[in-house]
Amino acid sequence: MQRSTAEPPLLQYSRCSFNESSCAASEASDKFIVTVYNPVGWVVAAAPIRVPVVNAQYAVYGPDGKFVV
Repeated sequence: MQRSTAEPPLLQYSRCSFNESSCAASEASDKFIVTVYNPVGWVVAAAPIRVPVVNAQYAVYGPDGKFVV
């Protein structure tokens, strides 16, 4: 089933560059999705992902919808 072009998109794509201390997409949104891409051919287990948020109140869910942090 196709969506009407008159309807707003389900998700609005926005991005912030790496090494930024400010990101309007994460700071001004009540909910947002973060997609992380690993371009190397091996598992990177100890690479922290930092996302600027306001008031440091957040919850993290995995791709299966289960609560992570």
